Amino acid sequence: MRAVEERWQRLAAELARNRRRCSEGGIHDLRVATRRFLAVLDLAGAVLPGEVSPRSRRALRRSLRSFSPLRDCHVRILALRALTRRFTVARPLLRQAQALEKELVRGAARSIARFDAVALEREVSAIALSLASLDGTPDRSSAAATVLAGVAAKKFLRVASRATHLSAGDTKTIHRLRVAFKEFRYAMEALLPVFHGSGKSRLKAMNAFQDRMGEIQDIEILIASVGKFAVTRGAAFPASVLNLQRHLAQRRIALVNAFMKNAEALPQFWPYRTFPAAAVPHPQVVQRA
Repeated sequence: MRAVEERWQRLAAELARNRRRCSEGGIHDLRVATRRFLAVLDLAGAVLPGEVSPRSRRALRRSLRSFSPLRDCHVRILALRALTRRFTVARPLLRQAQALEKELVRGAARSIARFDAVALEREVSAIALSLASLDGTPDRSSAAATVLAGVAAKKFLRVASRATHLSAGDTKTIHRLRVAFKEFRYAMEALLPVFHGSGKSRLKAMNAFQDRMGEIQDIEILIASVGKFAVTRGAAFPASVLNLQRHLAQRRIALVNAFMKNAEALPQFWPYRTFPAAAVPHPQVVQRA
């Protein structure tokens, strides 16, 4: 699997870039590179039992979790910048988020500096050698392909299971689907050279589907931050706070309704006819407040 080495090189490059200077774009790209590398590690672990260290995967997942607050802060900053002219309260909210960003960037920089990239690179080299040995034996290559198809199917079943619990009235169900779908999408990206049925156009559609769920999660992050601000300092901006909360609630309803109308497209993302399409619930549309 050439993808292991390619994705490790990308992750190593993003680690080096963020060691030089942490930035919004840098952290975003590092998070994406980490998720993609985790996807190929999971696939490699399936065909090489016992050869992929659980410790490495745990360390990578810890890094992802440590960057989550900074990612959420960036979401708030980007959204609030567009709202400052319309809502007075967006200005102190933006200043608050920018101050928090500086603190979180320092924490992210410390986390990146502590990450043991050398040990992980040694493990990647060993994994790549083991995977290369599979290519030289047709029987082993065929068995590995069967295992990888099973891993992909398992990830899609997880997506399909979460899709059956979708509810427009509970955006947590959409977020849980997004988490599972993201893992499935990254796995299918890594398997593209092996299973051509996934196709680049299908992967592009998967990315757009995931982005729609991401927009809903982003608006939830902003709603939560405005609600917290309203409790502590909302009395200083009573009308602006209420107007902003109303605007965000209406935006959330519009995003959820748009996503639910397209949720039935989910089965098309499984590219093989030999696997039954997952059942997807009928969309539940929330009425505008």
